[in-house]
Amino acid sequence: MEIYFTALTALIVPLLIFILGFIASWFWYNRSARAKLKDKKELKDKEVMGRIVELEKQLSTLKATAVPISSIYQAILIKELTHFHTPKMDDLLVKLGPPNILTDDEVDELAIALKERAEDMGNKISASERDAAIILPYVVKRANAEIASLLNGNNLDTTFRVVTMVNDGNNTPKNLECVEVEVE
Repeated sequence: MEIYFTALTALIVPLLIFILGFIASWFWYNRSARAKLKDKKELKDKEVMGRIVELEKQLSTLKATAVPISSIYQAILIKELTHFHTPKMDDLLVKLGPPNILTDDEVDELAIALKERAEDMGNKISASERDAAIILPYVVKRANAEIASLLNGNNLDTTFRVVTMVNDGNNTPKNLECVEVEVE
């Protein structure tokens, strides 16, 4: 019987060692697989959150009230008009803003003052300053119309056309090609 018990023990002990080794290996493998899966999920969650943050930034940019280009151009022209103002013209230019708080009557008054300035100053102002004085009343009217349209909830036509000249290497005008791209 002892031989039988020894033979049985010789078979059972390695089988138990094999089973316990298998269970231990399976446990540690599943544990590391779960940890890797958790890491992948966390990485994917971070990636998704990053994309959401980026989309939120883009959406806030799209929702932000865009300053009409006329208002930007108006500011450039006002900056150009830097010399020889009357106190009344200075007050009107300050009211142009931002924000623009000129009334329609004051816009007309500013247009008259700018016209007089362009005609009366002679050599005391540069040609670009004279041009700015002539152009500014028209730009003010356009900027006011755009702002009023935005305030009324009307969307402005936001189609931009990018036009460029493509040169094939020969700089003659007949070899330049006009390429137009619409961006909405």
